[in-house]
Amino acid sequence: MRTSALVSVLVLTLGPLGCEVTVTHANQPNTATPTTTTVATPAAPQPGGWAQQPGCAKGIASGGGQTYALGCSAIAGGFAVYHWNGSNWDKMEGAGTAIAVGSDGIPWVVNADGGVWRRNAANAWDKLPGCAKGIASGGGQTWVLGCGTGGAGGADIYKWNGSNWDKTDGAATAIAVGADGVPWTTGSDGKVWKRNGTTWAAMNGCAKGLAIGTPDNVWALGCSAGGPGGQEVYKYRGPDWDKIDGAAVGLAIDSNASVWAVASDGKVWKR
Repeated sequence: MRTSALVSVLVLTLGPLGCEVTVTHANQPNTATPTTTTVATPAAPQPGGWAQQPGCAKGIASGGGQTYALGCSAIAGGFAVYHWNGSNWDKMEGAGTAIAVGSDGIPWVVNADGGVWRRNAANAWDKLPGCAKGIASGGGQTWVLGCGTGGAGGADIYKWNGSNWDKTDGAATAIAVGADGVPWTTGSDGKVWKRNGTTWAAMNGCAKGLAIGTPDNVWALGCSAGGPGGQEVYKYRGPDWDKIDGAAVGLAIDSNASVWAVASDGKVWKR
């Protein structure tokens, strides 16, 4: 099996807001050679159903009916964190370079020094153990891409056990977790992997980033540029990918199955 690092980060910049999520997967432990199907990112998603939203973002994440973003303005620790109120963004305390939101609507952030933080019921941030470069959460499961190199595929991959992080096989540069708690990753070579029990299964396509809602609602930023807005954008149809109009550098899927995209200029889009 190959190793893939597991850091998922989706970067989105909203006005003065600053939440970012990055998804990173590297080569997972699997000797299978996945067939290659180009997966892309949405260039500034203007045509075909994309509606521009307020704000400027570097990263974005959604879960449990709550959407958060990392804004475009740099502050100590990364980028400011923002919460979507239904029509605009409310700035929160804290900063991050990557962000994730669990199925319970609770945000997790990774900041510039690799620290991992989780929002608590008192609306404060709890510092958790570990060091991460990327994070993803869904279905009651949270995974990170560690600060160490997991091999040629990217960073080490870890799963939260409730009090600390358990290292898993594989390495990745981006990671995403669906509503079923199953992680997908992409490695430094763009190969896409999905967790299948205790192993990684190779999927078709080439991607730079991923976003997952329900198991049948998986999106990716492809390996080819889709224009000035970022990478081409694709939706998984199984076993291949359908190219969608637009280009982006970050993606997220909310509980209504709507897709949010962040373009390279920080503009935020939704369809």
